[in-house]
Amino acid sequence: FPSGAREVRVDLRLGPAFQVRGRVLNEHGLGLAGATVTSFYSRKSTATSVADGSFLLDHLDPGRDEHHLTARKEGYVQGDARVRTQGLLVEGIELVLTRGTSVRGVVLGTDGAPLAGAELYIGFSPFASDRLDATSDANGAFLFPNVGAGSRTLVAQQAGFSAHRSVLEVPAQPPELAPLVL
Repeated sequence: FPSGAREVRVDLRLGPAFQVRGRVLNEHGLGLAGATVTSFYSRKSTATSVADGSFLLDHLDPGRDEHHLTARKEGYVQGDARVRTQGLLVEGIELVLTRGTSVRGVVLGTDGAPLAGAELYIGFSPFASDRLDATSDANGAFLFPNVGAGSRTLVAQQAGFSAHRSVLEVPAQPPELAPLVL
């Protein structure tokens, strides 16, 4: 310790955690293995669903009134659920993941040439927890394979160019929008 510094002792007592037990299902009600389940308020606590879709999310704060759970799996739209904290264990939570709509297009520069390496995202902000990311390829093409239905904000950015922001109305059907030109 530097001259004159004092030592401070801190005793931490950890109590029991709140837990959530449930299942991740597809749109047909079948269990999905390999989905990652997290709580918005505790990103360090994660669970991975097993063969029948079941999961146990542990290490959650029992002092919170509720927890916002998300489930993600490649090829699916994120599923969400809000869980009220009741005791130390809530069971029977179902997170349903659906197939989304494909959003594809091309990013062009002011001269009409394709822009490779443009960074794109779909989300209400760059910090959105459900943000989707893509990068344009050598031909300026991009693809978001599974976008949830509804009003979605799409942003494209590339060094040396102003950002492009547009709002898309993504239908539940058909499974793909007409290609976009940004």
